[in-house]
Amino acid sequence: MNNGAKPGGRVIDVAKFQKLVKDEGFLIDGGYGKIKGSTFRISNMGDETEVTMSQLYVALDAAIKQL
Repeated sequence: MNNGAKPGGRVIDVAKFQKLVKDEGFLIDGGYGKIKGSTFRISNMGDETEVTMSQLYVALDAAIKQL
């Protein structure tokens, strides 16, 4: 997803996306500065496993489908 960064790219409501992902138990950041609200970041503190990342991907996919 490029949120409109290139012609024809899909644009999403980042704030709504954040809420939907949060409702599934995960926090993502909605960007900062000039790009706040048009991008999101996924970060971790290095304490993730293949299982927890898979759970995050499922939550992201579910949220995208609701937009």
